[in-house]
Amino acid sequence: MVEEETIRLQKYLEKCGIGSRRACGSLIETGAVAVDGKRVTIPGFRIPLTGARITINGIPLDTSALDRAHRTIMFYKPRGLICSCDDGQGATIYDCLKGIKERIVPIGRLDKDSEGLLLLSDDGDLINRLTHPRFLHKKEYIVEVAGIVNRDVLDFLRSRMVIDGYRIRPAHVDYIERETERRNGQQLHILRFILMEGRNLQIRKMCAKAGLRVLHLMRISINGLQLPEDMLPGEWRDISNEALAMLEQEQNGD
Repeated sequence: MVEEETIRLQKYLEKCGIGSRRACGSLIETGAVAVDGKRVTIPGFRIPLTGARITINGIPLDTSALDRAHRTIMFYKPRGLICSCDDGQGATIYDCLKGIKERIVPIGRLDKDSEGLLLLSDDGDLINRLTHPRFLHKKEYIVEVAGIVNRDVLDFLRSRMVIDGYRIRPAHVDYIERETERRNGQQLHILRFILMEGRNLQIRKMCAKAGLRVLHLMRISINGLQLPEDMLPGEWRDISNEALAMLEQEQNGD
């Protein structure tokens, strides 16, 4: 069997819309996936492009996504929703997406207390390109913080600080404005963050290290694709081919 006639199991599941390549790899490693009746735990295991019988937890894999056009949407995620299809931890983004028949999954995440632009798709290749660190996709956030913000604090936020044992890429941080309101005696400020990576809760952890408390965090753009001003929390819309091309542009990380 030559390599051109096979595909990695992890990538095949991704193409079927099961999730991101990383999520599919994790699923395979748990032993939930079987090929022709035999359990496979190696994400890179190669299968034929056609003809393999694949099950997940004993249920035949739905391959219909391979035979139709993919769907990608932009969604204004409200605060209070989690980016998961598991409602065991509370309300999820899928409560707002019940009219969509395709099995779309989030491209990246926004935590429960954050809001703003979130992309969802059933295109496994697109999900991989937009989440793999080597592509350096640019994400922009507006963040309200409480605490002291001066030149030293801004320089620290722009530094290659260590988060969860990992030295992050430098973030672009701009001071937008000082608010007239105070919260619990602390001054409020508006900052803009531009990240070229997306570590878990990265901005919140950066601010905590700088002695700042995040009060509101909103993502407003991904690779130049802006959250539309007329879109309200909980709303979604399909994105155009032009927007898809913009999203897939690789960024300069300098």
